[in-house]
Amino acid sequence: MTERKPGRPKGTQKESYKGMSERELAILFKETRKRKDRLAELAFKLCFHFALRVSELVAIRLDDIFLGKEKSDLSISIQGRKHGRKRVYQGTEIDSRLGELVRRWVRRDRRADPANPYLFPSPRYWDRATEPQTIKNKFKTYLHRAGLPEYYSVHSLRHSCAYHLIEKGWNLIEIRNWLRLRDLGNVQCYLDKRETQMGGRVGEDGAFGALM
Repeated sequence: MTERKPGRPKGTQKESYKGMSERELAILFKETRKRKDRLAELAFKLCFHFALRVSELVAIRLDDIFLGKEKSDLSISIQGRKHGRKRVYQGTEIDSRLGELVRRWVRRDRRADPANPYLFPSPRYWDRATEPQTIKNKFKTYLHRAGLPEYYSVHSLRHSCAYHLIEKGWNLIEIRNWLRLRDLGNVQCYLDKRETQMGGRVGEDGAFGALM
């Protein structure tokens, strides 16, 4: 029998492909802005917008980000961990508010040894990225502060992204490419789970911009 984790409703087990509603995401992001936690705000929004696994998030290096003179001159390269697929997201695919967060973090809020190559540097080691557990712990802290169910995890942001893309009418190939998946069967799982997991909880527009 699967062990029940703290915060999960009694008598239930962990649900796969669990996604957060638009309302829950908005509450979460609002809480990070209120606390002025730049690291949490950017990390969570990157995970949602690009459907990142936490291992992919902490592996992002400064060399993977291009910041041009114009605000539209922006690209982020993501190397998939599980399926090995790499994708470069161009400025036209990145919400303007998310782009501003990335620029502000790289140029002002990120504090680390100049030689540290990672977007989210370790606070202890000059040549390492922050630990995945650090991001996971922050996410749990903000779930508690925002009064959201504690059975969610950082990975729920990846699932939430997939559901919101479905709501926006993206086809299977577009979603597969955005999530850096290997085959369409993985995307079909989201379609199969969408009705039972999300029901009518996703907002009407389901747009990225409304959540940034």
